[in-house]
Amino acid sequence: MRVAATLRDLAAACGGERPAAVCRELTKLHEQIVRGPLVELVGAVELGAIPQRGEFVLVLGPTGATTAELSSDEAREALADGRAQVAALVSGGLTRGEAARRVATATGMSRRALYRTDEMQG
Repeated sequence: MRVAATLRDLAAACGGERPAAVCRELTKLHEQIVRGPLVELVGAVELGAIPQRGEFVLVLGPTGATTAELSSDEAREALADGRAQVAALVSGGLTRGEAARRVATATGMSRRALYRTDEMQG
């Protein structure tokens, strides 16, 4: 029952359409991976399509549009904004790597792309 409750909480907190995966019994004989929006995964667990026994890993997909889904102008602008966020965190005392990790987690952008500076791309 904890898996269904956790998925319901995630759907409420992150939005029911957020992509996710329920991974059960990884590397074992009865391994099962089910992907879909959180609301569908809640239903699958409640209907018994995903047994509630065993060891589970829940994986959440990215929020919002990723840079791959944006036009090239939008992607450049989003990347510039992300790099500005990284620069602000670095000026606040974080290492560049940690700042890039935090912005990548929050935005779904590539950590490597955020880490690079315009001077490094030349």
